[in-house]
Amino acid sequence: MNADYEVIPHLERQPRIHTCFTSCINGDDPLVIGETRVNCVELPVEERDKIVCAYPEETCEQTSVPSEIGDSGISVEIALYAMLIVTPLQFVFEFICVWLARMKGKPSPSS
Repeated sequence: MNADYEVIPHLERQPRIHTCFTSCINGDDPLVIGETRVNCVELPVEERDKIVCAYPEETCEQTSVPSEIGDSGISVEIALYAMLIVTPLQFVFEFICVWLARMKGKPSPSS
């Protein structure tokens, strides 16, 4: 987040503003996925200083992926893994609860 810009309270995010960057890159960055700009050294000198701007009304990124369910952002695979992990744990917990409920009414043998 940029401290120079206010946060929109009901959205809990900063407003979209125009952003400009160079039209070419200086070397490869392994942390950037999907980079399609050419290396600056491959361009003629007069084209290296060009900039590209993205304005707030332009959509320039994909905010969801095909494997997401609705607007929640949960993928089908993660939901299935969660169910496979939680179901046996829930069964054990319920078994223990029933077992303890049945023991409640029985006196202990030492009394």
